[in-house]
Amino acid sequence: MQPMLYVCFPITELKPAGNKPSLLGRVADSKECAYLILDSKDKQFLLESFKIFGILSESHNYGIRRILELIKNYIQ
Repeated sequence: MQPMLYVCFPITELKPAGNKPSLLGRVADSKECAYLILDSKDKQFLLESFKIFGILSESHNYGIRRILELIKNYIQ
């Protein structure tokens, strides 16, 4: 068994790469990329996701702790 964390967000939140139009109402091209931009308005979502991910398993917890340690060292 492998724990998973699924996150759903509206397609309107994706920003297409380059000068492509929104993905809403069209089929994406093969290998087309889009970005989910997270900023300060999303900090509560990110914190809660990190908490949940850290609870999923010991290895997930270890990974989250290492990521947070890197972020902490980067900020200081």
